[in-house]
Amino acid sequence: MASTAPADPPSSGSHACAHCGALAVFACPVCRDTPRLDDKVESKWYCDAYCQTADWPDHRPLCKKLIARRRLSRAADFVQSLWYIFKEESNDHRVVDITLKDSVYHVHGDVASPHRLDKSYRFPFPNKLMLDESVKQAVLAHTMCCHAFYHMHDTIVQLLKDLYDDVSEASVVVKNECKKRCVRSLIGGQVDEVDYRHHIMKVKLKSGEVYAIDITGAQYGFHRAMVPWAEYMSTIHGAQNYAFGTARDVIRERLRVRDLESLLERYNEETGLVFKTTLTEALWLAGGLSLPRLIRLPEPAFREKQTQILRHVQAGLHNATELSCPVTIRQLAVKHNYNLSAIMRQRGSRIIGIAS
Repeated sequence: MASTAPADPPSSGSHACAHCGALAVFACPVCRDTPRLDDKVESKWYCDAYCQTADWPDHRPLCKKLIARRRLSRAADFVQSLWYIFKEESNDHRVVDITLKDSVYHVHGDVASPHRLDKSYRFPFPNKLMLDESVKQAVLAHTMCCHAFYHMHDTIVQLLKDLYDDVSEASVVVKNECKKRCVRSLIGGQVDEVDYRHHIMKVKLKSGEVYAIDITGAQYGFHRAMVPWAEYMSTIHGAQNYAFGTARDVIRERLRVRDLESLLERYNEETGLVFKTTLTEALWLAGGLSLPRLIRLPEPAFREKQTQILRHVQAGLHNATELSCPVTIRQLAVKHNYNLSAIMRQRGSRIIGIAS
């Protein structure tokens, strides 16, 4: 699970009391677990409860700012983890190998062929081929930015409730010199050389801080789900801003087109329904939590509940896939009234790859 590193544990003797200047022994317990960013802003430290209370009028604005930052960081990390689970358990691309060449990971897949139409389009995710966790995340994120925001949209809405001043989406191009990793599809011996535009979110907190939320940046080697906007802007160009919900609307429009891509997307639609049910169950089993309440919990309780919820969601999606009768592409076409013969004739010899 990718996450922003939390603040270091309190270190005796390294801080002065924010009120009296004496040797501090503890940080503000309300905001001390906020992740540290490059701005070096952190919680205040105190020598005793009296000084903490006396300093509260001065500390209060900073405390609120850090709490909001922590909630957004938790929300971004949680959604990113949910997406990795969703994609792993609904994997619709048969990966046969992964090779590294010139800092580019090539994901070797298969091609469209008539015999594929009578087989399930879901494949077990090839964990054994993953060189490490970061490569796995990169493969799960590859060309999935719009899909991730589409399937996670409702979850994001709940997590950000009462947290932001403004939220929008942006389509960007990642600078080649800033890519720490690049993943490309290689199907039928041909490399997909297209540099797809990348979809992210822009969130302005009520404190005025602005952040990029990038839950599929692992395909470029960007594993932090929340990054200060100014820092993120140094890695991209050609930003085009859109209203929040644009990615969801793009996929919805794609589903209205009667082609092979929209037909295969029906698999993920069914997984999406299971995901929502399973997440609701997980929150109930975690003590009847709501998503906003989850990201407000004290640090130890949050980590415990988050782990519990993620495990339940993954188990639920995995069991649903394992226990359900595999539906073939041909059966899916009949179910949703697609003319599969016409679609395949129109498509010709084009590949079935990872949808963009």
